[in-house]
Amino acid sequence: MTALYQTRGYKAPFIFCVALAGVDLVLRLFLVERKNNPPEWFMKQNEQRIEESRTATIDSSTPEEKEDAVTYWMLLKQHRLLAGMLMAFSNGTLLGVLESTLNVRLASEWGLNSGQIGVVFIAAVAPTFVASPLAGYLADKLGAKVVVIPTWIIGSVATILMGVPNKSTAGGIAPLIILTVIQGFCVSAFLTPVLSEMGHVVQSLNPDGSDDGQGRSYALFNVAFALGGIVGPFLGGYLYKAIGFFWVNVVMGCFLLVCAPYVFVFVGERGKFIVRQKCNEDEPIRSEDTEVYAAKTEMKPMGA
Repeated sequence: MTALYQTRGYKAPFIFCVALAGVDLVLRLFLVERKNNPPEWFMKQNEQRIEESRTATIDSSTPEEKEDAVTYWMLLKQHRLLAGMLMAFSNGTLLGVLESTLNVRLASEWGLNSGQIGVVFIAAVAPTFVASPLAGYLADKLGAKVVVIPTWIIGSVATILMGVPNKSTAGGIAPLIILTVIQGFCVSAFLTPVLSEMGHVVQSLNPDGSDDGQGRSYALFNVAFALGGIVGPFLGGYLYKAIGFFWVNVVMGCFLLVCAPYVFVFVGERGKFIVRQKCNEDEPIRSEDTEVYAAKTEMKPMGA
């Protein structure tokens, strides 16, 4: 976008975005479901309904269909989900503050133009391509706390230190870019396990194994992130004008540190720092376990 702005003027980035939206609209038209479904679909549905009617028992005291068993209020009473919403809000707020203050700081302190500022912002976004897959892998293997706690602490410290570099410090703008990379990595990493955390909450509220409330939990995530996106620019702009860039970063870093105890306690499994992934009972038996499995099968009673 900055390259378009520098070479083609103010309107060029907007024209480019409109063109992308047009391509997106055309591609969405190909995703519309066809009106006439194959007859095999209906045959399978009818067979499934007949099979269910044979095995199901009728109970007049219970309703046939459960509606809204997991409500928004039930979700908001879960501390684990609230911790995820707080992480989403913090991420949105930090991004909003960064976007509204860092570009002004770069222009006023180092005299960078829009193209150079765009290159610096790449340092905040590029770590996402590494942080997100790595954080997701570690969260699946060792649990969410292993990812969230260290990245939250490091990200808080990096946020505070981002206000220190200026044109008089050693290294010039290089320390600020390095701190921006560290902050971008950490912020992206601690946000990664949030949706899976909300999924665990929904599963705990559905003992029957259904996914009721899954969409509502994702909606709460979007609301929390959107609130952060609204608060961040307003807060960043106001604080930058009132107290300067250094104290903006100090305030945001302290905000993360204040939220840290609640997040650390309720994210992931309560009271467990490392939660290793459990083996799936339905996965194929390994070759080295076949002899043990065969022995247990032979010893199993016939009536079992």
